[in-house]
Formats: sequence, structure tokens, C-alpha cells
Amino acid sequence: DCGDDSCGGSCGACNEGFSCDNFLCQCDNIVWSRNHGDDDQDRIYAVRAAGAGYFFAGRMEGLMDYHDFWVAGVNDQGFLQWSQDYTGSGSFSKDIAFGAATTPEGDLIAVGKQDTGLWYSGVARKLSADGTSLWGKTFGGNGLNEFRSVTVGPTGTYVAVGQVFSGYTYKGWLVELDPATGNSLTSRTYTASGAFDVLRSIRTVSTGGYIAVGCSGVGSIDNEDYVSPGQLWLLRLNDSFNVVWSKNLASSSEGFAVAETADGFVAAGCDAEGFEIPAI
Repeated sequence: DCGDDSCGGSCGACNEGFSCDNFLCQCDNIVWSRNHGDDDQDRIYAVRAAGAGYFFAGRMEGLMDYHDFWVAGVNDQGFLQWSQDYTGSGSFSKDIAFGAATTPEGDLIAVGKQDTGLWYSGVARKLSADGTSLWGKTFGGNGLNEFRSVTVGPTGTYVAVGQVFSGYTYKGWLVELDPATGNSLTSRTYTASGAFDVLRSIRTVSTGGYIAVGCSGVGSIDNEDYVSPGQLWLLRLNDSFNVVWSKNLASSSEGFAVAETADGFVAAGCDAEGFEIPAI
């Protein structure tokens, strides 16, 4: 807090590099900052550039602790242009959009999980630039199944990754989607430990194929956000989704994001204590 407290006193001053704006200290180089949603439990998990504005994906709070799959579009000043939320099994449903990508046509593809009333299925939804729903598809049946990330592949198909219940354990999961229909073109599972393995992010690679990051050998999987850490897991795939190499790194860690660098890859996430992991 900063500025006049309206009672003859002061709420305090801001540190160097910050200015007082509407009684709050704001970083001087912020161009704009907007709040969206109506509840303190609303969350944005992903944002992508979209023409002259941005798409974002997350969850919108519903009744009690339940929430909807939430996607929206804002203009270049951050003002809301449209907002859509979807529920899987009615008012008492827990649905989340974890990942998003902008398509070459300027549409939005968002992925996450959909409440089936008992467990969860992976879900993918495609919307036009103005928020019109083009299609929505679920995958994986019952289990703690979910997608966490999606990217547009070199041929224009959409590639989503996450986790799927398989053989009384969880495996890293990849599904390639047809852009026109949302139907599955390819479905693959990957394992690095033979126990609980999950994928959290995927990106295309300039030399071909994909790089994905997640966690292998986790101790347990929660049905909300938390995974007790195993080892950070990097997975390099070719254009046909075959494994080029698979590496377990940084024990008691989980990877959430990955990017290509000039000479390799960089991954980020958390360790068992919640601190950042080093670049790899």
C-alpha cells in the first residue's frame, strides 16, 4: 500500500523503480495490468499472442470449490473481448484449461481436463478468434487423465501432452489432433520409470521433432495441481513421435516448462522444496 490513507496519514512510500498508482506500488515499466474473473480462486495458466491481442486459458470458479474450463480473448490493452467457460458434469464439476496455442489461422486451441463425474478425461477445445466454439473433444476415459500443454506441429496438426491412466499406473501421454475435427490422429504413451510418469509441456524443435518435459517416478498424483516430485524428465521426439532420447535429471524435481536455446534446451520447474531448478 502507498499514498495518502485519507485519514491525515500515509500508507507508505514505494521503493525505487516503483510508482504509487491507485494506492498500490506498481513497477514503473508495466505497460498495463488487468484483472479478469470474479473470484479470488480464478486462475490463468497460459497466455498466447493472438493477432493484435492475446488468448488466455485457465479456470473460472463456480459453486463452492468447483470450477469451469475457462478461455478468453483480450485486446492489446488487456481489455476483455470475449470469455467462454465450459463444465463437464454440471455445477459440481472441476474442469481446468492448462495449456493453449494459437493456430496458423488465428484460432485458439486449449487443452486441460474435464470432470466426468467420477474421474477426469483429457479435453481439447478449439475456438475461433472471436470466441466461437468450433469443436470440443475428450480423450482417455475415466482416470486422473489430463492434458497440460499443446503445440502446433510442422504439418499443422495439434499435439497435446499430459498423463493417462494405463495399467494401474500413469504414463506420459501424447495425442495428435486433426485441426478440422479434433479427432485423434495419433495416441502414444511414454514411460521413463515404469511407475508414475507425467508430461507437462511440449514444444516443436527447429531441426524437427519435439521436446517435452515433465516428471518420472512421482510418488503420488493429486487430482488438482500437485505431484509429489520424482525426477525431472526430458523427452526428445522425432516428427513421428518416436523417442530420440529420454533423460531423467534433477532428482526430487518436476519440470513444467521447456524451450529451445541456441545450443540445446532449457527447462524450468520446481524441486521438492518448491525452489526453482537450474537450467539444463
